[in-house]
Formats: sequence, C-alpha cells, structure tokens
Amino acid sequence: VTPFLVALAPRVATAIARRRPAVAAAALPVSEGGPEEAALVDHILIIGFGPAGRRVAEDLMRRHKSRIVVLELSRKSADVGRSYGLRTYLGDGAQAEVLEHLAVSQASTVVVTVPDPAAAHAVISAVRALAPGVPIVARARYHVYRWELLVAGAEVVVDEEEQVGVRIAAAVRRRLRSGPSSA
Repeated sequence: VTPFLVALAPRVATAIARRRPAVAAAALPVSEGGPEEAALVDHILIIGFGPAGRRVAEDLMRRHKSRIVVLELSRKSADVGRSYGLRTYLGDGAQAEVLEHLAVSQASTVVVTVPDPAAAHAVISAVRALAPGVPIVARARYHVYRWELLVAGAEVVVDEEEQVGVRIAAAVRRRLRSGPSSA
C-alpha cells in the first residue's frame, strides 16, 4: 500500500490546495514603524525561504538587497526573511491574488525554491499565467521533476540531484589529488 500512497500524495496535496482559500499576502514589516511599502517594480521575487531560498538571497544581497522580495507560506521562515532585512510577505505563491499583490508581472525574475514538486509546479504555472514574459528560475528536488517544471514554464531549472553529483565528483577529484591517506 505504501508505494501507492506515495505515488498518490502529490495529486492529493494539489487537490487539497485548490480547495482551500488563498492565504492573504500580508506584509511583514522589515522594521517596526518602517515606511509604507513602495511600489514593486523590477524586483527579484523569491518564493520559498527555506535553506535554498536563503542561500539565493544571501548571494544576491550584496548587490541587489533593495530589490529582493520574499514570499513564504510559513510564518517561521517569513520571520527569517524579515530578520535578513528583506521585504517579506506571508502567502501562497500558487494563488493568483497573492502574486498580483506582489506585482509578479513587474518582477525582473521569479525564483521558486519550493521543495515539493507539486507545489513548485503550481507556483510556476500561476506565475507563468500572470507574467508570461518574466524569467522563472526554479529548483527541482529530484531529477525526474526537472522536465515537468520546464514544461510548466520555468526558464531555468536547477536539478538538485545533478548538482549533488557534480559536487561529490569534485570532492572525490580533490581527494584523489591529495593522495592516499595515512591510515
């Protein structure tokens, strides 16, 4: 029964997500008493602020901090985005109302780091429907989902399994260059 349930899980999750009401995109202020939010234009929208989303933000913050906007479904992860000093919103990236509130059609790039393949597919499809010309860079947790995310509308999909293989091979090459260990 377990293999059947595992295979069925993404479809059940998608069906449940469609039936629940949209989570409102409520702004989380960067600092108490801060200025009212400015218009969102030419921003970098990071959807999902778990470890992958945080790493993307950390890399971009050096040059583009003022342009980064975070959308997160989890209050705890949204609080982390806020602690980074980023403009952070709580909401569901698969909901058109939330994406419209965040002016997705005015974004320079949308980065989808959501680990669940069905949720990532739903987010990419929603973004593509509202913003056909905006580049989408997405994460595929498993190689098998890479093509699905490309078909959904992602311009670039980073395949975690492939990247892990590349990193492991590099570590092995370094180890081989350093010679045998003295065990």
